[in-house]
Amino acid sequence: MDETISSNIELNDEERKLINQLLSSPYRYMLNKIRSRYSKNGNNEPGKREDNLIFIDDLGVGQLQNLLVKIDVYVKEEYELRVSLESYDESWLIPYWGLKDNIRSKLGE
Repeated sequence: MDETISSNIELNDEERKLINQLLSSPYRYMLNKIRSRYSKNGNNEPGKREDNLIFIDDLGVGQLQNLLVKIDVYVKEEYELRVSLESYDESWLIPYWGLKDNIRSKLGE
């Protein structure tokens, strides 16, 4: 694990929630599209997004730059938790790397 992450950076619950939403929103969006085809009442209109879905495009440049550092802090906390539980599989990191790559791409880095 990268030890260069500053230990003075704090991560609050809102930032944790935002990171989790950014990871899960694309999957939930696709599932809602599938479910709307088969729902009996059909009240999910095509192209209509849920209010609680958040995507990278919904955030500003400042938020995205701040989020890049916060993702590292979040991953470090999660890594320490998993190691304390003697779970050494690191495949859970892949979605976080993908999220960071998408943010960097959006920022043009």
